[in-house]
Amino acid sequence: MYSISYRFAKSTTFLQKSSFLAYLAINFSIQLYFIQAMKNPNSDSKLLSFLRVLGFIEGISFLIILFVTMPLKYVWEMKEPNQIVGMAHGILFIAYCLLVLIVGYKFKWKLLTIFWALLASVIPFGTFVADAKIFKEEQNI
Repeated sequence: MYSISYRFAKSTTFLQKSSFLAYLAINFSIQLYFIQAMKNPNSDSKLLSFLRVLGFIEGISFLIILFVTMPLKYVWEMKEPNQIVGMAHGILFIAYCLLVLIVGYKFKWKLLTIFWALLASVIPFGTFVADAKIFKEEQNI
């Protein structure tokens, strides 16, 4: 008689295990940064800096999906890279959108500015433009 965890471990693939570990690592690092930023009285500037870094990483993951893993999936029929990068990108996308809303609230941005920052996350190279036009200018103020 096998235990449930043994059967689960035997039935899951390496891809499922690595995707789950990537999810845990990204989720843990984001939560750790939020906790430290909220404890610091100068957290507003740190949140904006974190938004800029997160936007850059989210933009890179989006470009990797579009130009690397999608061709691998549809031209060479390799689905695994798309699943792994897609999982990481999904987590980064959600974190970016939530952080835009939090930073927009803390900095009292106009709704149009928040809209443009959120729209940038679904356009290729959009987060890089948002960083240059919105976040960098806000950090310089």
